[in-house]
Amino acid sequence: MPLPFSPYARQTLARIAINTLSFCLVCCALQGATLHSSSSNRTLVFDWNETLSAFIHSDSPYPNLELYENHRYKFVVSSGIGNADLYLSDIVGQPYVGKDVFNNGVNDSEEYLLLSPTKDTNRTLFYYNPNDLNFSNYGIIRISNYEKSTIKRPDEETSSLF
Repeated sequence: MPLPFSPYARQTLARIAINTLSFCLVCCALQGATLHSSSSNRTLVFDWNETLSAFIHSDSPYPNLELYENHRYKFVVSSGIGNADLYLSDIVGQPYVGKDVFNNGVNDSEEYLLLSPTKDTNRTLFYYNPNDLNFSNYGIIRISNYEKSTIKRPDEETSSLF
């Protein structure tokens, strides 16, 4: 028995189903800490672990991150901030002063750091705690061109088959 929806409602439900499927495929494409998304805003949540003297993200100390230009990334430290500041830099131990970073040096769980990489952003950045005098503890951020993302629009995928 067909559902008592108008043709417009059926089309809307079909679009929702397709968008949900697309979102699921995007989620399946995630590998490690690599971020792929059609959304241009992402929040990265870190915890400071005093014992390891490391920022923890996705249950890993200082994981390498692959981020994309023309996106905005909000870095948040949710717990254990204590004597930890979260800094981004192109040289470990020196604060980054590029225009693509806002509020470098998060030192409170109520604050955030915003990274908006552009084509002019260094391709390799580091995140670290400058209060940890052992500067061997840091994470690497690789900035990739947006075009190099592994996600393609459905019409691009099907046109390559012919």
